[in-house]
Amino acid sequence: MHPPDPNPDSLSDDPLLPLLHVLADGQPRSVTSIALLIGGTEESIERGLAALAGAGLRLVHDNQRVACKAFAALDALAIETACVEHSLPADVHVVALTDSTNSRLLDAARANLLNSSATILATELQSAGRGRMGRTWHSAPGSSLTVSFAFMLERGTAELSGLPLACGLAARDALLRHGVDAELKWPNDLLAGAGKVGGILVEIHAPNRHRSIVVVGVGLNVYADAERAHALSNRESALPSTDLVAAGAKQPLDRNRLIGDLADCLSSRLAKFATDGFEPMVSAWNAAHAFQDLEVSLIEGGTTLVRGIARGADTLGRLQVETPEGMRTVVVGDISVRSVA
Repeated sequence: MHPPDPNPDSLSDDPLLPLLHVLADGQPRSVTSIALLIGGTEESIERGLAALAGAGLRLVHDNQRVACKAFAALDALAIETACVEHSLPADVHVVALTDSTNSRLLDAARANLLNSSATILATELQSAGRGRMGRTWHSAPGSSLTVSFAFMLERGTAELSGLPLACGLAARDALLRHGVDAELKWPNDLLAGAGKVGGILVEIHAPNRHRSIVVVGVGLNVYADAERAHALSNRESALPSTDLVAAGAKQPLDRNRLIGDLADCLSSRLAKFATDGFEPMVSAWNAAHAFQDLEVSLIEGGTTLVRGIARGADTLGRLQVETPEGMRTVVVGDISVRSVA
């Protein structure tokens, strides 16, 4: 057993997954007993444990045994079952550790390896998870959800204005099924209760002028996690981090079923987007906009550029902010939008 190649040939190629599944029950075991359970040498198990710990899995060593906090592991078959219940055929992959689920799917798209109308890649840990503007996304086994979806879309890149906002609506649709009435923060944050529960990163591979492969990365805080809270505590942010359970999600919250619901809602929204674009979704997005008709600041590089009243998204997905100098149109870029308390 070796640490996984950050760019393996197969999306499901992850020798660490059997090891993580053994650890998931929380039972302390010796390295020797783990090696007997999943195969491999004790040295390979030690290397695997080091790789998982290096990616953020908290391991407890006691009396020559090792364990982690018990969690319900992601399972490809359970996700496939949830997708089938929605009549959504999908190619599903689950790994223990990867660099970035979005990067893996984009690499597969560029290599022409995506043969299904929908491909799903979920991971328990990421070594280089990405959010907007290069921010890091922190994942934690069992308590967070890190997953990317790839869909074929019969639209060229010139016809994708507003797509990230449509994906935000889809994520909100899925969370509503689990009892969380999330709000949307332009352009890609999901808010609920007292803070941010997740975010979305949309990236595109365009094989030709008329077709796009849309990769939608979704990161969600599912349960409270002390390690994640500590990692985020030093980050400058106008919003605190929270989780779906704290925001009132129905219990028990099954992450595998949640992925199936996300896939179903994304598929539905993207099908409508392919036909009509973002315009028919504008009113729904503005109704869910957390800062609609509230005063916000537009910040770039830590400097406040202007304050104004957020008037919602337009038909191209751009944020309209009413300022003393007139209406300002904000496009996705390095500008951050924050509420004015």
